[in-house]
Formats: sequence, C-alpha cells, structure tokens
Amino acid sequence: MCDLLIAGLDDPQRLVNVLADIFGVEPKDVDVSHEDDYESQNWDARVTCQYAERRGDLDWSLSVYSVEDVAARPTEPQVASELAQRVQASVFFPYEGTIPSVWRIATASGETFYARIQEPELEGGDHVVLQLEQPVDRFPAAEVAPLEDVVREHQIPTPVVDQEIPFASVQGGAEQLVRLREGLVVWERLVCRMATGWPPSKWYSGAIYVDDLKARDEVGLSSKNLEGGIREAVNRTLETLDAKYRELTIDDAGRALSETAAASESDIQQGEWYWRRRPVSLPWSSREAHIE
Repeated sequence: MCDLLIAGLDDPQRLVNVLADIFGVEPKDVDVSHEDDYESQNWDARVTCQYAERRGDLDWSLSVYSVEDVAARPTEPQVASELAQRVQASVFFPYEGTIPSVWRIATASGETFYARIQEPELEGGDHVVLQLEQPVDRFPAAEVAPLEDVVREHQIPTPVVDQEIPFASVQGGAEQLVRLREGLVVWERLVCRMATGWPPSKWYSGAIYVDDLKARDEVGLSSKNLEGGIREAVNRTLETLDAKYRELTIDDAGRALSETAAASESDIQQGEWYWRRRPVSLPWSSREAHIE
C-alpha cells in the first residue's frame, strides 16, 4: 500500500493509465475512486486508488493498493516518483524516520528530497508545506533549508563499536560505560557520514559537527578512568576511528569550523587535535546537497 499526498493534479482520474503502466496491468483493471464512493468502486480491480480532497498547498491524498497476483511490485518511493513525473505534479510520501511533520517529496523533474508539512489542527483545514530542501515553484512560501532534525535522526551502522563494545556488554551496567559507548557511536557515525557523502541529505551543519567533537572529548576523558579489558577495547576503537577521521580530514588550523560560528576560536585552539581538522569537502556549504 502507498499513502501519498499530491499537489498539482486537477483530476484524479488522470491516474488510471499511469497506474496501469506502473503496475503492469490493463487500465480496465485499475479503479480510481473517491474514498467515500463505495457504490461505483470496481471491487474486482487489481489496482485501486482511493482519493480524498485536501486543502491549502495540497490537492489530494491517495491510498494505492495492488492485489498479490500483480507481478510488478514498485516501492512507495518508486510509485511517487513515477506519478510525479508522469502527471507533472509534486507527490509526497512517508519518509523512513519518526518525525511526524516530515515527508519526502518527488518532483516533476525527477528529484527526491525531504519536506516538512504542517497538517491542519481541525478537520478540513489547510495543509501547509513549510520547508523544502530545494525550491519548488509550486510552493513559493516554503522555507528552503536543510531539515536538521532529519539529519540528526538518521541512523548509521557502527560496526567498529558493535564489534569491540557490543551493546549487551554495557546494558544494565554503570551509566558511565553506557554514556561512553554512546559517545563512541556518535564518533563512528561522524566518520561514516564523511566516508559515504554525508547521508541522508549530503549536508551536515557546523553545530552538529561540533556536538560530535564534544562527544569525542567526553570519550577521551571517560576512558582515562577505565581499567582492564574494557579500556583496551575503547582504546582499540578510538585508534581505528581516529585513524579514519585523520584520513578523511585535513588540518586547517580550525579555520573552516571557526567560520561556522558553531564554536569559539578559543574552544577550537585549546581543544584536542581533531578540533583543528576539517572534512575535505565541507558538508555545511555544499551546493550539491539535499537532492537525490
């Protein structure tokens, strides 16, 4: 099932042939009906699309289903992208996280990025597109900016930490160990973000970067009080991650970070060595950010 929101579509019946192509069925096997119009629905259809009116920046909500014997099984993002390009509309679909106001938008030109929608407080009120990662002519009032909460929420695997310090090894233990492991996870995620092009939006703010450096500081301080096997595991983890961080950054004496105003000059110069290194490609100033 696909749950979509669409703007720029005058008549939902235009979707019949498009959905037939997407799912590889005949148009006669597609039913597009209002969600309250039970009498005229084709209950034998192999693909169904129920729609309902929306107000404000959006025109319709769509719920698309296909029966199990339909061979084509496009994903929700694929359906949204195909619809957007075929009918030259903007199609919003749920994103992979948990922030209620965040959606992804598929544009008529084939781009996909994050968006923020304000839903009406009362039934029948206006939906408002508040924020987009890239400008869309259809929504001139929307703020064009990265969605920092999406970037912060984005989950990235941490194989080094998981191998050296499994979560089970600290679960239920001292709070210091739990916090120390959390700091290592943050540090590995930063390294992984750099290595993979700063997912999910090819962007990272100076403020989040500074938070990650502070997490590394806390790990360094906490690890001094450890003994035995856990200290050895932490040291191995830091050695691996620090080496990768050095590989992916350059020493610029802290100039790039200072220009973000996310940290004071004194904090940068008095901090550990990693405070004065910057990513080779600055993620907070990339003009290629946000679009897939």
